[in-house]
Amino acid sequence: MKNTKDKIPADANWNQVISEVSDLINESRDKKNELATEVIAQAKRITRRWFTAWVITLVALIVTNIIWMYMLLK
Repeated sequence: MKNTKDKIPADANWNQVISEVSDLINESRDKKNELATEVIAQAKRITRRWFTAWVITLVALIVTNIIWMYMLLK
């Protein structure tokens, strides 16, 4: 992002100043939205991985318990 002084000429009127400041605010909002979207996407990927690991662990637990019970009844 350019420095505000570089964007606004010294002889600018208030409408130009307001327009430039408004543009800067909009750019900032867009960047914040992009960052928030990226953070949410990353959190979803991490959550999906941990959920998959949890399901695999649960299945392994159930299978080993079934095998253990089968061995006891044999």
